[in-house]
Amino acid sequence: MPRRGENIFKRTDGRWEARYIHHYENGKAKYRYLYAHTYIEVKAKRQAEMQCTEKFTSARPKDCTTLEILAGAFLANIKISVKESTYTRYHRILHKYILPDIGNLHVSKIDTYTLNKLAERLLLRGGKGGKPLSPKTVSDIMSLMKSVFRFGRENGFPNTAFSGVRLPQKAHAEAEILTAESRKKLEAA
Repeated sequence: MPRRGENIFKRTDGRWEARYIHHYENGKAKYRYLYAHTYIEVKAKRQAEMQCTEKFTSARPKDCTTLEILAGAFLANIKISVKESTYTRYHRILHKYILPDIGNLHVSKIDTYTLNKLAERLLLRGGKGGKPLSPKTVSDIMSLMKSVFRFGRENGFPNTAFSGVRLPQKAHAEAEILTAESRKKLEAA
């Protein structure tokens, strides 16, 4: 096969491998690897990944004003530094619970009131079929939002303050205290 500079190879296990430069770290190129069963599939995957990565890394903060674009930049940034399962979980939380409600809002328009209302909505009817989500799940969702806004603040996105957001209280189980009679039975046993 002639060299074309595409970095697409057939592996010994029969799959095709494509690689591309995802970013540079300390002056060294960091590569991403993609796999598929055919040359055409892996080439298409590579082009799609490169376009997605380029879209979020080349965008200037002043151009990225909606929460959806900020969340996309956050996901593109953490993709190489977290486990795949963590990335998938973050992606699912953002696209299932957050972006459908407030993804189209400009980051500068998102305030404490908006985030508290989102948390209330999730607590009341955020789950499957309109069922309520647990306080722990809503706290996890809001913690991810905090990480997204921290990323925005560190990278010059407009007005991404998260202070004043109320996290739901987790229900604490009451400690069951033994009666004197129960304690005596336990000691006897």
